[in-house]
Amino acid sequence: MYDATDDPYTYENSTVLVNKLDLRDQGDLDDFEAEITHARAREPLPEGNLDFAHFCAIHHHLFQDVFDWAGTPRTVRISKQGSAFCYAEHIDAQATKLNTIAKSPLLIGELWISRNKSASCGIFVTR
Repeated sequence: MYDATDDPYTYENSTVLVNKLDLRDQGDLDDFEAEITHARAREPLPEGNLDFAHFCAIHHHLFQDVFDWAGTPRTVRISKQGSAFCYAEHIDAQATKLNTIAKSPLLIGELWISRNKSASCGIFVTR
């Protein structure tokens, strides 16, 4: 269940997100969303640079069968089961931060992962 105030993404007087199948029951939507995103995740994901545009493309790929707005940034604050997502008014700043991170090496444990324009990775062990 999603929580929002004056949310254009939900049905009137409901917390259920407007969806392509017009499912009004949260359980039915949860089941459909899980099934279809699982199926889409088994397909090749869009290629990209691990930047904000790439994450939007991945979101669109996974949720395109569920929501018309898949892959587009939200315009309202939203949470799911009491856990807040990035506030809509901070998405641009966080996207800028993500784009900066996407251009820099990533440290995971003792592995440095360097990403290039084709989103392939070079891995370097640190000791």
